[in-house]
Order: sequence, then C-alpha cells, then structure tokens
Amino acid sequence: MTDRTTELRAEAAVADQRAYDSFERCDTDGFMSQWASGITASLKRLEADLVEAGGTSEFRGLFNEDGQRIRAKRVNGSDYWGNPETKWIVLHEDDNVMHWVNIPTDPDEPSKRSKMGKLGLHEEWEDGIPAKAVTRGESITSVRATTVRTDGGFPEDAIVYEGKVT
Repeated sequence: MTDRTTELRAEAAVADQRAYDSFERCDTDGFMSQWASGITASLKRLEADLVEAGGTSEFRGLFNEDGQRIRAKRVNGSDYWGNPETKWIVLHEDDNVMHWVNIPTDPDEPSKRSKMGKLGLHEEWEDGIPAKAVTRGESITSVRATTVRTDGGFPEDAIVYEGKVT
C-alpha cells in the first residue's frame, strides 16, 4: 500500500467513526451528518482503490464488428417523460454527433432489430481507463460515490465509425 492509499483509508475510517459517533449521540436526529459522513467514507475508500489500481478503472466501451473501439461515449439524459436514461453517442472526428444509440437489453450481443445491432456495434469491457472518484446522484437520496472516466469518454486511439447509416 502506498502512503496516499493509507492516508485515504484512514480518512475513510475517520468519516465512518464520525457517522457512528453522531448516531450514538443523537439517534436519528443527526441523520444528515451521518449520511454525509458515510458518503465521504465511501468516496475515500473508492479513491484509495483507484490509487492502488494506478488511477485506472474498468468501463464499458462501444466497438464495431471488427472489435475496434469507436469514437463514442455514454451520456446521461432524460426521456420524453423526464425519466433518467443513458445512451451512446457515436461521434465524427470533430466530436459532432453522428448517431444516438439506445442501450439494448443485451449490449454485448444486441439484436439486429436494435439500433446498436443495425449499426453493427456492441459493448465490451475496457480495462486500464483513466478515472477519478466523484459523488453523483439525481437527488439527495441517490447520491453515491462512483468512478468516472477522465479520457473524455473514449481512448485516444478510438476510430471514427464508418459503418452503416440508419
């Protein structure tokens, strides 16, 4: 373990202790400070995990039929009714959007009826992607510690999609 990893894990333990102490002092009256301390502890543990992994994590990538990573990234938004959803955007070399692609039930082997399947694309896991730990959520009740890519959504050597146009 590196000095930074040890420091982050110690900070996580301190945050865990703060949450415990708050609960012992005031039962549920201190739920917000307990919640915040718990989130902080989770974030520090995740940061320590990333330090141990060399600042990288594993994420999903979008690939063509030849197994080449294409210039595409996942984006979060809302559907017509305001519900959160995640899609892929396939990008030109100038980063303008070429295709919006829904994520099908089986993105590793999408059906030929799905847009992903029609385009000849599929998802695979990518290792060694630069990442950082952050807190995210749609509301206060959904905030959690998670990792995010820091490479802009795709590796530098990703190719421009040259397949079918739908």
